[in-house]
Amino acid sequence: MSHHEKSEPGRLKYILFNLITDPVLVIDDQMRVVIHNQAALKFFPRCDMRQHSQFSDVAEHISNRQVVLNMVALGLEGKRVKKNVVMFINEREYTGGLTVEPGPKTTSSEQHRPWVVLVFKDSTAYQRLQKRMTQDEFFDRSSGLLNRRSLDIVLETELEKASRSSSRAKLALMMIQITNLEGLKLAFGPKISNIIFEQVGNNIREALRLSDMIFHYDDNRILAIVTQFEWKSDLLIVAERVEDQIAVPFHHQETDIHLRACIGITIFPEDGSEKDQLISNSTAALAQAIEIGKPWLIFNDDVHQQALDRLFLRSGLTKAVRENELQLRYMALVNAEGQICGVEALVRWMHPERGLLGPDQFLPIAIHSHIIGALTRWVLYRLIEDYQKHFSKLDIFCTFNISAVDLEDLYLPISIQTAIKGKMDPSKIKIEITESEFMENYDRAQTAIESFRQHGFDVLIDDFGVGNSSLSYLKDLSARYAKIDKSFLTDIVESALELDFLHHIVALCKVRNIIVLLEGIETQAQFEKLTSSGADLFQGHFFGTPMTVEELMRRFAEHKVFSD
Repeated sequence: MSHHEKSEPGRLKYILFNLITDPVLVIDDQMRVVIHNQAALKFFPRCDMRQHSQFSDVAEHISNRQVVLNMVALGLEGKRVKKNVVMFINEREYTGGLTVEPGPKTTSSEQHRPWVVLVFKDSTAYQRLQKRMTQDEFFDRSSGLLNRRSLDIVLETELEKASRSSSRAKLALMMIQITNLEGLKLAFGPKISNIIFEQVGNNIREALRLSDMIFHYDDNRILAIVTQFEWKSDLLIVAERVEDQIAVPFHHQETDIHLRACIGITIFPEDGSEKDQLISNSTAALAQAIEIGKPWLIFNDDVHQQALDRLFLRSGLTKAVRENELQLRYMALVNAEGQICGVEALVRWMHPERGLLGPDQFLPIAIHSHIIGALTRWVLYRLIEDYQKHFSKLDIFCTFNISAVDLEDLYLPISIQTAIKGKMDPSKIKIEITESEFMENYDRAQTAIESFRQHGFDVLIDDFGVGNSSLSYLKDLSARYAKIDKSFLTDIVESALELDFLHHIVALCKVRNIIVLLEGIETQAQFEKLTSSGADLFQGHFFGTPMTVEELMRRFAEHKVFSD
């Protein structure tokens, strides 16, 4: 300890000096370190910090050493210098404010040489926090993609730039939705689905040009800004590349995970000049693409009108479920003798302004807006009510349809069991699933079917034969019923070959002990031909169009044998 530190004021200065957590050095005009604190020792761990060490040696491992030496030299000239610097010391980055404070003017005696105080205010942790906050502000943490805030800023800039451009190059938005991501979340959990979504973002980026940008729009949608194209055909090429990239399967726990995507496309300026309008129109085009089963769709006036119609129906659908605007219609299922064995429940909507709406007009909206769960339960409760009032005395069963979204509801089998308890025998109710929805997530559908069967409910695969790989999955099919699609009945009366082909399909099902139902029978000639096919049940307008329960019971009473 120097003679300056032995006095009481000197001791106080020494204690205060070493309580400061920032590195502090006192440097004399010979560029020697005459005093340093404990923080400086930690800051320069590899340096010899003995008193009167040369500061040039202490600063040897500072990456921008000369800048610091120049600041000290200016301080010795009596100038106060302060800079924000980034320094790499011993291979570690430090960010902060470096201050060189000149000492008071003194005589030129040996004991009172000019000196400076060098203080480094380390803000590395703060800067890292700021950087993290900036990342959180503009990037989505789960996917690593730019977020909605970034989209607002970038899209406004790009629209302004495009509006000033005199070239033929245009700007477009692509709203990209992974249509089966919700099912994957339930099957594999949110962690795996986030990894998949992140990889999808990387794959989409590979499909785009360097000038294009992508953003995480919401849970299962990505929005891409496509710039510098001239023709709509250029956009379709980009859309094809995006679809191809998304179609590449992911591998998880020896399972191939296949993704499906739909893309809604809107173009500036013809589809809108404002940011919100363009995004809204791309969303409308996406919804229409999903509804009609197209991989992509470019927005136009028809899509706009359809979007308005969907919005109008969507707003009224919840009210329809709540206020009993929905109705059930029934179609008869008969055996080869024409005797009614069961009924299929079909939902209709008696719209207060548009009249009676068929399921194709509102079920897709219910599915994509997640009202379908409430609608399915409404159908179930009304079916139970009709069964108790009308069908319980008859030896018939009832079927009703559920959607792919309903398959993801792990509690649905229990809900059905609870709803029918004491009111219906489980064997009197069958769950219908269309084959396309069954194949959409085969593993999840199989799990759901097993759960239904464990609770006593048979499952019927609707539209059987039109989905992918139907025959290859037949051996694993745990459903007890298969409803052969009506497309197989075309030309059945005129063509022996078509009839023979249908016989083979029925025989394949029979090998697996599956009860076969043929749908779409329109004429008596068809019915007569098909009674020899080996099928168990038959359905179609020949036995009556969808009827109210009262009409059905009246028909049942008058014509128990429907083929009369």
